[in-house]
Amino acid sequence: QSKSWIANGAWGASANTDAVESALRLYKVPNVDVIGYSPRTNQVLASPLRSVGEPSGVFALEILMDAAAEKLNMGPLELRLKNIEERVDQVTNLPYSSCGIREALMKGAEAFGWKQKWQGWRKQRDLTKPQRGVGVAAFACNKGSKSPPMTAICQIDRDGSVRVVQAGADIGPG
Repeated sequence: QSKSWIANGAWGASANTDAVESALRLYKVPNVDVIGYSPRTNQVLASPLRSVGEPSGVFALEILMDAAAEKLNMGPLELRLKNIEERVDQVTNLPYSSCGIREALMKGAEAFGWKQKWQGWRKQRDLTKPQRGVGVAAFACNKGSKSPPMTAICQIDRDGSVRVVQAGADIGPG
């Protein structure tokens, strides 16, 4: 179950479900209960912004995926690969011609050196010292320039820098 509260200004607006939309587009979710509240607040009217609430919602979702993977004693990449929805967009019920998430995760893991760097879930942590680790996250949406479909080129260089090229102006959270 997901509940979200999105402040929508003095006139109110429909409740926003962006905080969980990525989960529905990305993972096999046979049962879902989404409740959205949009209370009137002493602010200006909410306007058409893209992905309001989605960054924080995706962050929470991916933390939950990691917690589930740890409880199952399964690697976070392995859990994501087992649960990707590749056949149908669960929001629109339309079939995917190509999802691409599996390939993106696998190629990203290979380029990053996931097999060499992932050391498993450590049970003993010395939290008196700074910690260092690796992680993985996935994201899917149908917003942005000329969507759907959306395309971009993501290049990860050997020095760890990332370059993303896409043909559209930022009209949302960036």
